Amino acid sequence: ALTVDALKAFSPNQLTALTTAQIGAITATQAPGLGSDQSSVLTPAQIAAISSKNIKAFTTEFIAGITDSKAIAALSPKAFSLLTDQQLTGLTVDQAPFITSAQIKALKPAQILKLDSEDIALLSNSAIAGFTQANMSGLTLSYLSGDGQISALTSTQFGYIKPADIAKIDATGAELLTPKIMAALTVDQVKAITVEALAAIDPLAIAGLTAKNIIGLTNAQITA
Repeated sequence: ALTVDALKAFSPNQLTALTTAQIGAITATQAPGLGSDQSSVLTPAQIAAISSKNIKAFTTEFIAGITDSKAIAALSPKAFSLLTDQQLTGLTVDQAPFITSAQIKALKPAQILKLDSEDIALLSNSAIAGFTQANMSGLTLSYLSGDGQISALTSTQFGYIKPADIAKIDATGAELLTPKIMAALTVDQVKAITVEALAAIDPLAIAGLTAKNIIGLTNAQITA
């Protein structure tokens, strides 16, 4: 078998010439010796070929060094879900916009919180669609500070947000609420909307309240 030193000595041309089968054959013993100098030249097809069972053995620097925008997206959802806490935290702001919805969907709640808040703010709207009821449980709206991220949540996803987080929506955030989102709110979520936020919600969005959740409006909200 090739030694770690031999792999590290490969030139960029030699590395990119490796077949996907050869990349997939890199063992857990060999993987820790590879760093960003190696991962930065690998193609999306080669990154996709990394064995899921050995993904944890690669260094944080190797994962963070995957610079091709399509390469980080090429990691299978299974491999992405098997990244260590350190590898997830080590993902860069340059990689975050290219994380896919399938990769987000594969993460557990505790793993979501291992992503830096800066990385979460840079997730694309399509990646936001990957959040599930399970892995949004530890996520607060304050993490979704990127342009259009709150409005990118589906009505179903918005229904998973805790009332305590709804209460933190300010006037600026309230302007992003849509009729579909308003229709999806629970009674407790409606109650949690502040007077300030409620006043900033578009009247067309307010019209989205249903006969079921409109009873959540409090006297203070109505009379303020």
